[in-house]
Amino acid sequence: MEAQPQPPTPAESRGLVLRILRENFRLYVGRYVLAFLLMAISAGATGFSVFLMRDILRVVFTPREELIESANNGPAGPTGMKLEWLGRLLQEISINWQPGVAMVVAVAVAILAVFAAKGLAHYGATVILSKIGNNIVARQQVRLANHLLGQPLAFFSRFPSGGLLTRASSSARSARDVMNLLMTRVQDVFTAVALLAAMFTLDWKLSAAAVFIISPIVILLGKIIRRIRKVAGAEFMGNVRIISVMQEAIFGNKLIKSYTLEGRMRDRFEHAIADVEQRSNKLAVVASRTGPIMEFMGGLAIASIVLYGGYRNVVLGQSAESLIAFLTAVLLAYEPIKRIARMNVSLQAALVSVRMLYEVLDADFRLAVSENPQPLRLGNGTIDFRNVSFSYLPGTSVLNDITLTCPGGSVTALVGPSGSGKSTLLNLIERFHDPDSGAVLIDGQNLRGLSLDSLRSQMSLVSQDTFLFSDTLRNNIRVVRPEATDAEVESAARAAFAHDFILEQAQGYDTQVGENGTNLSGGQRQRISIARAFLRNAPILLLDEATSALDSESEKQIQSAFDELMKGRTTIVIAHRFSTIRNARAIHVLQGGRLVASGSHEQLVSDPDGLYSQLHRLQQR
Repeated sequence: MEAQPQPPTPAESRGLVLRILRENFRLYVGRYVLAFLLMAISAGATGFSVFLMRDILRVVFTPREELIESANNGPAGPTGMKLEWLGRLLQEISINWQPGVAMVVAVAVAILAVFAAKGLAHYGATVILSKIGNNIVARQQVRLANHLLGQPLAFFSRFPSGGLLTRASSSARSARDVMNLLMTRVQDVFTAVALLAAMFTLDWKLSAAAVFIISPIVILLGKIIRRIRKVAGAEFMGNVRIISVMQEAIFGNKLIKSYTLEGRMRDRFEHAIADVEQRSNKLAVVASRTGPIMEFMGGLAIASIVLYGGYRNVVLGQSAESLIAFLTAVLLAYEPIKRIARMNVSLQAALVSVRMLYEVLDADFRLAVSENPQPLRLGNGTIDFRNVSFSYLPGTSVLNDITLTCPGGSVTALVGPSGSGKSTLLNLIERFHDPDSGAVLIDGQNLRGLSLDSLRSQMSLVSQDTFLFSDTLRNNIRVVRPEATDAEVESAARAAFAHDFILEQAQGYDTQVGENGTNLSGGQRQRISIARAFLRNAPILLLDEATSALDSESEKQIQSAFDELMKGRTTIVIAHRFSTIRNARAIHVLQGGRLVASGSHEQLVSDPDGLYSQLHRLQQR
């Protein structure tokens, strides 16, 4: 289970935001500029609507005679854009319209034009940002997938599968959310600036007072943000735990049912879900605190404006048109300013997931690659271990100063108790790991200087842990050689004694095997794995308990097939059944990560006190 993440500090949050912008903005700069232009048009339309409010009040409440006189004389309109010219134009188009009616229609046309421009600009900006956001998610998921495929086995020990699945889904979306949040707040900034400009144009003193009243929000939001960082991190890891428990319930369903562990798993589910619910509720409570704060401060600002406007109207006898227009600007500015104030709150919750994503992308466990990796030049395929030591974790040695040779073109067996390091030797041959000290060589070539593709292309692995893709039986065999014909696939299946049971399936070779071969028995899955080795036809064959899931009769048949496959190949066999390795040219016995004996079957079994003899006698009993 992954450790509880610490919330990002303010400096880390700024660094994450800058990194997201650096990695994404330049890729979409043209579309972002277009979106910003549309945002500016939408913001300008919103700001202009404030001035239209004065015209609206004027045509609605101004006495008819004054409105007609204004239209005829053509004074500058309250908007500063002289809407009277539009009224006179409409009057000329239809001589039956009175000047006052033409002015009303002119204001109505201006309102329609402003709101149409605002709506279309907002629509265009939203579509552009949505498409960019979707592409960001897709790019991050592809980037994460490519990163995972390039990592060795040690990487997956560091990051459990549940955490990786969560990071691949929610964390990739969080990167999009951060970009969208930053970009959409640009429109709020444009709108707020346009409306503040209108407010200061109408009454700069009242505008300054309103800004002063709202400013304490920044201090209050800072305290809320610090709390959100901690809660968001705990909620993310809670979701990871839920996915981990769900994976265990799916893949371990047979064990759970066999030992009636449903109650225990149910308790784990309920505990994990309840914990996430509690964290989510806490996050909702903390994040929602900005709502009443903003509402109270906004109400205070509007109440102050109404008091001032009422005093100016009742006591000083000044016109209320400008005040109402100013109040309209305040009300329109309230929502974008509130979103800007809440931006950091929403940003912090998303940055927790983004940091989880970058932790995976920045974690690089890839093996050291030579500056000029060479292809494997295979001769007879002799494999040498020279003073090899290895440990998966510091302080826990798995192999200790192993020196042995696996002769090319012949069979070498590795024997020993569980945990003695046999499978680790195979992992080093395929260079899933590098030894801590010493070297592994094939035909005298150190694996560290070889390209991984050329190395692994010369090997076939049949393991006791058979993985099948959710695909057809045919494609599960063909996966090791995509260019293989159907006839070659069926020939490999026959050699692995899998052809008969495949034909018994509902759709033969085109039968779907289900997730990881759930529709097949263990022995059938292993036969598919063996068929892959036959189809691959590689010069180096690695067999790790390749017949462990087969019954005795099937094992006898498969062993005959293996005997044919092993001819002329460098074969390394790990097996607990001595009947499968007695004909090996060399047998190496390991115990506790050390090589304790080597020789042929006859040589090793002749030592009555040796570990090999003890294991042999134990199996015979």
